[in-house]
Amino acid sequence: MREFIVGAVFTVAGLVLWLAARGVDTPVVSLHKVGLVVAVISGAETLWALWTMLRRSAGPPEAGRRR
Repeated sequence: MREFIVGAVFTVAGLVLWLAARGVDTPVVSLHKVGLVVAVISGAETLWALWTMLRRSAGPPEAGRRR
């Protein structure tokens, strides 16, 4: 559950950075692009955490059942 919350918080932070830093110029990287990268990576992390939570809650497969 903690991984899901962390991923969701970073996704929101990345989206805020992406939307708010559109006109900000920095010497090395564009904060607008950094926000997009953070949002995409943390969005993938959130989906992965959700997937593992759902798999864990489903429990192990039955002994006689094949996948």
